[in-house]
Amino acid sequence: MESNKPRRIGYYMSQSKLARLPWAEITAIALAKGCELVAVDLERDIAEQGPFDMLLYKVTDELVRGDDEKQQRKIANLEAYLASQQGKLIDAEPISKQRAIIDRQGISSLLVDVERQLPQALQAQIRSPRYAILAQKADDYSAALAAEEVHFPAIVKTIQACGSAASHEMGIVFQEKDLHAFELPLLVQEYYNHDAVVFKIFAVRDEVYIVRRPSLRNMGDDETTCITFNSQEPLPSTLFDKSFDVQDRARLADPPLDTVKHVAGALSATLGLSLLGFDMVTNTKTGQHAVIDVNYFPGYSGTPNFPELFVNFLLQRLNEA
Repeated sequence: MESNKPRRIGYYMSQSKLARLPWAEITAIALAKGCELVAVDLERDIAEQGPFDMLLYKVTDELVRGDDEKQQRKIANLEAYLASQQGKLIDAEPISKQRAIIDRQGISSLLVDVERQLPQALQAQIRSPRYAILAQKADDYSAALAAEEVHFPAIVKTIQACGSAASHEMGIVFQEKDLHAFELPLLVQEYYNHDAVVFKIFAVRDEVYIVRRPSLRNMGDDETTCITFNSQEPLPSTLFDKSFDVQDRARLADPPLDTVKHVAGALSATLGLSLLGFDMVTNTKTGQHAVIDVNYFPGYSGTPNFPELFVNFLLQRLNEA
């Protein structure tokens, strides 16, 4: 009878994350396939909540908020449990791999490495924006930008990619003097005009899906006024072009699926993670595609049949043991 018991998969993620996923459907499909999904409380003894055959968690926000004692305790509890279960438990997407994706400087550097891993024929199709890191206050940042060949317009972001309100504060700047209004450290990344379309790429291992979404407008050569915004709140009207309609966006072709799959595969291999999302745009000036953001375990909104796809991934990881 013991062999007929469902295998237990412990999971941890924020309530807001769970709310964005069709979790009830995922749970039902998993149970029908012999897996019980069990919520794990990182503030309690994890061993007492087990035993588990596998653990899946998303702790990028907790890792970022390392100065918060509560989050520190959660991470310490998780790491201690994982250490005690080595050889007994499958760690689906290890915490050590998730650490690599929580700061934008690391992500930007990683994207350069990923481009170099692509087949030679594809490297000409991909060029992610140049960027500079401003870490120390200066009277003029022009030399720092020139050293990295960063040109305006540029998008300004905090180094921290998630986990705080500040990580979503951004700006489009057109001249050096506007950079002084932002708190350091900063990532200053070239802004590519992309005809107001961003391609959300959702990957579950080798399965890749492209979902197009409206994005920010093309910026004019003669613009000078800095535009600040919070990416988690309604964006200011100055970031949109009302004359650029749905039909205009529809005329922009998706990036080639083969190219997207190569990028997804290189990202997954470099990061050691299987549940990935990244944003691509097509540079209207050059026609090249650019990866402008990467995140772990995205929302997968618009991905066909995601619950089945996700459960199949869990089963694959279980069966690899």
